[in-house]
This record gives sequence, C-alpha cells and structure tokens, in this order.
Amino acid sequence: MIQLLGNTNSSLKNAENQRTKLQREVAELTKRTETYDDKIQSMQRAYQSKNEALKTAKYNCELARIDKDKLQSEVEELKAAQCIQKNLKNLQKRVADDAEEHLDKELATAQTQIIVQNLKLREAQTKLEQENKDNIQGQHFKIAELEIKLTQNLGPEYSKQAEFHLQEATRVMDSLKDTLDLDELRHKALKSRKRRMQLVFDDAEPPAKR
Repeated sequence: MIQLLGNTNSSLKNAENQRTKLQREVAELTKRTETYDDKIQSMQRAYQSKNEALKTAKYNCELARIDKDKLQSEVEELKAAQCIQKNLKNLQKRVADDAEEHLDKELATAQTQIIVQNLKLREAQTKLEQENKDNIQGQHFKIAELEIKLTQNLGPEYSKQAEFHLQEATRVMDSLKDTLDLDELRHKALKSRKRRMQLVFDDAEPPAKR
C-alpha cells in the first residue's frame, strides 16, 4: 500500500511537473507571437504527452486526481493562441493587399502621366512640322519672287540689282537645301532651279563682264 501511494505521489509530481512546464510554454507563446507555429506544435506534443502520463497514472492508481479545470484552462489558452495566429495571418494578408492596391494606383497614375506627356510631345512635333513646312513654303515663295525680280532687272545693260537678286536667291536656296525635311527629289529640283537662274543671269550679262 505504501509503495502504491509512493507511486501515486510520484505520478502526481510528474503530472504537476508536466503542468508547470506547459504553463511556461504557454507564457512564452504569448510573448513571442512570431513563433506561434513551432510553439503550438510544442504545446500540442506536451499536451499529448501529459494525457498519456495521466492515463498511465489512472491505470496505476485510481486515487490519482487530475486538476481538470486547470487542464481545460490550458486548452483554452491553446485555442486562444491559435486564434491569435489566425488573426495575425489575416492582418498580414490585409497589409499585403493594401500595399498591392497602392502600387497599382501609383502605376496607373504613372501610365496616365506618360500618356499625357506623349500627347504633348506629339502635339509639339506636329506644330514643329507645320512651322517647318510653312517656313519651307515661305522660302519657295521668296525664291520665286527673287526669280521674277531677276528677270525684270535683266536688260540691254548689266544691272547690279539683278546680281543682288541672284545672290540672294542663291543664299536662300542653299539654306533651304540643308533642311532635313527636303527629300532627294526636292533637292534635285532646287538645284535645277538654281542652275536655271544662273544661266538666265549669265545669258543677260554683258560681254565685257563675262
């Protein structure tokens, strides 16, 4: 009988030691939420081990008494820890979703700004092309006007005014020739026009000047 009581006390002491160990693990779990997975598994193993110890104690001695209320409290703490873990994961997901939504908004804003800048650039290019076109057209008008003046100043006598008009027309055509918007065909036409005006001037020049 004494040996049986000794075994009972030993089993109770072992159970109490197991319960104390479980309390420390639960307290540590509460402080360190970032390691809930490992701690919960450890508590579950300890809980299972304690149940096995309690079953052994009941089997060896029916006088062994178990603090069921305390055990239930520990189970509730375990459930609370699992709930905290779940809430933590939900919070992390919500933070990630909010960050992704913010990035999507910033990307949409940047894309809109790029579209606006492209439209402005296209508008500026169109305006520049039109101004260049108008400038070329104006230069052609000026050449035609100088060509007319050159013809009008040609006569029996050599005219300094005709020479001035030829030089001015040559200068305008040379500057126009360097314009990037002129294709090869237009360059050839401009060169032909310049040569024609020079021939007209040379034919009208007095023999003494030749």
